[in-house]
Amino acid sequence: VCGWEADLISVTKAGRLHEFEVKISRADFKADAKKYRAGFLTEPSFKSFGADMVHPRPNYFYYAVPKDLIQPDEVPEYAGLIYVNFETDGHRLFYGITAEVKPAARMHNEPVSDWQRHQLMRALTDRFWKQRLGKSTGYYED
Repeated sequence: VCGWEADLISVTKAGRLHEFEVKISRADFKADAKKYRAGFLTEPSFKSFGADMVHPRPNYFYYAVPKDLIQPDEVPEYAGLIYVNFETDGHRLFYGITAEVKPAARMHNEPVSDWQRHQLMRALTDRFWKQRLGKSTGYYED
């Protein structure tokens, strides 16, 4: 969606894009630092972009992890950290945000354009049906 596969995104009414990367192990977190995404998120030349950019850069980026898996000082400067509480009633698993341990830095102030918002909706709809049906709808391809 943002030029890579995001675990979760949200767009505020003001058009600010938040990306959440879910990590369930320290090894998974450490491997994430090797991905090209970190350069894309922090490269100064990407601080601003035009409304015609297909893959908008998030305004805010967070890691969402089980409580105490990662400490705030381990998270890159641009990223926020959210501890997620996992609870069960014996049959179902529930997720709840327990704390925003470190707020994410605003990487830029450009809102998502209406066109980009539409492209995000198309991409996410196609991804949903691709997973549900086991194939792409052909409506939108990354």
